[in-house]
Formats: sequence, structure tokens, C-alpha cells
Amino acid sequence: MTISLLPSQPALDPISSLKAITTTTSIPIVDHPVGQVEENVHELATIPALHTCTPLFFSRPLSERTGHNVWIKADAFQPSGSFKIRGIGRVCQLAYSKYGSRAHLVASSGGNAGLAAATAAKAMKLRCTVFTPSTTEVHVVQLLRDLGALVHHGGASWDDVDIKARELVDSEESAVYIHPFEGEELVDGHKGIVHEIRRQLNGLPDVISCSVGGGGLLRGIMRGISEVEDEVVEEKGKEAFLPPRLIATQDFGADAFSSSWNAGDDKQVVLDAITSKATSLGLKRCSSKVLIEARSYARYEKNLTTLVISDDISASACWQFKRDHQIMVELSCGAALTPVYFKDRILSNILGTSEGRKKDVVLIACGGSKVDQEMISSWESEYGTTGGTAPGMGRIQVDGVDF
Repeated sequence: MTISLLPSQPALDPISSLKAITTTTSIPIVDHPVGQVEENVHELATIPALHTCTPLFFSRPLSERTGHNVWIKADAFQPSGSFKIRGIGRVCQLAYSKYGSRAHLVASSGGNAGLAAATAAKAMKLRCTVFTPSTTEVHVVQLLRDLGALVHHGGASWDDVDIKARELVDSEESAVYIHPFEGEELVDGHKGIVHEIRRQLNGLPDVISCSVGGGGLLRGIMRGISEVEDEVVEEKGKEAFLPPRLIATQDFGADAFSSSWNAGDDKQVVLDAITSKATSLGLKRCSSKVLIEARSYARYEKNLTTLVISDDISASACWQFKRDHQIMVELSCGAALTPVYFKDRILSNILGTSEGRKKDVVLIACGGSKVDQEMISSWESEYGTTGGTAPGMGRIQVDGVDF
């Protein structure tokens, strides 16, 4: 593990509803016939957003379990199978806007980001190349190929294959690099999830739990909350707005964000290796920007909590979620579900046990491709409702403290 200093950046102001509302965001699209330069193009068209507004539904079993109002934001129902299509879809639209049919989308991904890029490319009839590390599951590689992507499979980690992806982009004029979690346009794509929740819930919840890998989704959530704050403050004054408590969840062995967060204000931890099976969270280094913006979000009150759990805890939440809601999500998504499935050890420690009004708790069921019924069944038999019992299992850490 290594630690580096974060670059100095100005702090951002912190912060910014049961029906599904259709998203209609469109971006001007320029169709460039092969060989035609941009200056000669004058015909414009538009295409709809590549993601969909997903359901927010009330979970009766989880509400009864916790004593709070628990809501599921079901981004597992996105066209690519995960939330990734929100931000990556926006980046791909902009690539098409610039290069038209000549655009070549190039992604480095162990799964969900690549699937989002390939899904976008298929929808827009563009070429797509995805570089995947050797740890990527065979069925995920096949899904990418079925979507029409050219897949280069191999490399010890995402960091290794990302170098290859960038080299290809540098060698081809109309190739566009699709980063899995960085970029302002990508974050702008992700922020829409907050505006959907606000409309569906008729306001923001008290708590939002989401998984964190590189930090793109968390940045999008914070940016969306900040925009909501601006609207509320302008209309009703600052006292009328209370930011949601964010629970940023990871699995041990894929916890670059939490390790950096707990290391101190100006530290960025680089993991030696990814040892968790939640490989969609498996980045040795998170975004430096997510750390800066998260510290800004949390600076007034304790508005952000880091939660790190062992893989067996996430796996237990996954199979129970399938039992309760008939939705399969991968291990990385299961991390965001653990606060309610392990209420006594997690949610109660975060919110406290004092009497008061029920909280509105939203769980981002971000989806994922790395799951099937065989996995769900094995997690049920191995871990039950309490997690594993072997050394290293059953571990839960909140804000750097083990419970």
C-alpha cells in the first residue's frame, strides 16, 4: 500500500421521488460521413438519452426489518444492467456528436463500464473496443462480444489494460477514450439519479447508500444533491435544506476510497493488489476528485460515512435481496445493501437507536453483470443471514472502526 498527496483544489459547496419518470435528455448529434471534416457538416439530429429512469420502490420487508422507510433505486434495470450507462452513455453521446458515425468508442473495464460502452455503441451503431483484465469473467467477455464489441482480454489489473486502451486512442483520430469513473461529463450523467429520486420521493431522503469503486457514482450523487440544494435555498432559504447522510460502501480488498478517506485530509492510498471478489470495485486508486469533493460534502456535519465489509457480508445481502425482491445483483452492489440487512451492526451504529421519526433510506441497487443463480445459491448456503465464520469473515468497519 502506498500513500500520495492529493492535489490542492478549491472545496466545493456540499449538497445539492414512487413513480418512474421518463428521462428525455438529448444531445445534438452530428453525423459525419467517413472522410468528411467537421467544418463541412451542417446537418444536426438528436438522439434520446441512452439510460432510462429506473423505478424507486418501497421495500416492505426491509422497512419492517429496520423500522425505517427503505426504498430501492433499481438501477439494475438499466439497459446495460447497471448504473454505468448513465454517465458513460452521456460520454458516448458526446463522442457521436463530435465524430458522428466515425466515432470509435474505446473502454478499459473489468465488466460493467465496458458493457455500458458496448450497449451505447450498439444503440448508435458505432465501433467499440474494450480492454479487459484477465480476471474478467468469461461470461462477461462473451456479453461484450455479443454486443458487437472487439474485446482484448488479458492483463493483471484494470491499470494494466487501461494503458493499452489509451495507446489505441492516441493512434486513431476518431477514437474516444471512455473512462470507467473519471470525467466531468460522466459525473454529469450520473447526477441524474438524484433528480429522479427527488421527483419519485417528492424530496430527498435522509440517507443514501451506494457502492464506491473509483468514485464516479458518488461524485454524481454529491453533484446532484448540490444542485437540489441550490434550488431549495434560492426558493426557501438555507435553513430549509438538510443534506442526506451518504453511506459510501466497499468490500475489504477493494477499498481504495475508504482507505484514503480514513488516512487523512491530503492522503490518497494506492492498494498493492485487489484481493476482494467484488472486482467491479477493484481499483488500486480511487479518483482524487471524489476524495476532495467528499470531504467538502462532509465538512459541516458528519454527512458522509464510510462502510467497509468483508465479501461474505456483501454476499449474504445479495442472496437475501434476491429472496426479498426477486432481483439479482452482483457482489459489488451487495455492499450498498448491507446497512439494512445487518441493521444492528451497521445502520443502528450510523443513525443511532434513539426514538424519533422514521428515516427515508434509499439503497442504490446499482446492478452488475457478475452474478447468476448458481452464485446466489452458493452464497445462501455458505453465508446464510449472518455472514461467514472463517477468519477474516464477518468483518464490518464504519469510519475506520471495526464493529
